Amino acid sequence: MSKGVLYGMGTGPGDPELLTIKAVRIIESCPVIAAPQTADGAMVALDIVCGAVDLTGKTVIPVRFSMTRDAERRAAEHASLVRELVAHLDAARDVALLNLGDPSIYATFQRIAPDVRARGFEARAIPGVPSFCAVAAGSSATSRPRCRRLCISCPAATTTCAAQSAGRGRRWS
Repeated sequence: MSKGVLYGMGTGPGDPELLTIKAVRIIESCPVIAAPQTADGAMVALDIVCGAVDLTGKTVIPVRFSMTRDAERRAAEHASLVRELVAHLDAARDVALLNLGDPSIYATFQRIAPDVRARGFEARAIPGVPSFCAVAAGSSATSRPRCRRLCISCPAATTTCAAQSAGRGRRWS
């Protein structure tokens, strides 16, 4: 009997039009979608995907992780998710585990994939557009001829973004 494949899907920075063609194709083919869910019930990655893919008839698994420093609790949550995913994979159902941005950058997939592989299943990462690339692409700062560095940070951060131009620091807002 064949086994399912776990796909760590990059859903991009929030615009469904920035999903890759490959991501759309694989999500369309997967009967099971696992999507992170916040404490208040929001499923941002799933909302992004719904803007590009019809999910009618698919099984959607809400993935709930507490943002805790308690290592034992995190390990128990990960183990529970792995068991749920493996049940689908063992039944030869491919699973798309959605991740905001790219699955190789601070993503649940990178923590789950080794455990899935250790149980004899294939796990593949499908890249997505990370938010910092989308921000840089939309910024005029990167098109300046002498711009050497662009720092993108959270608006709530206390650091200021700066670009080095002609040996002088230049501040961007």
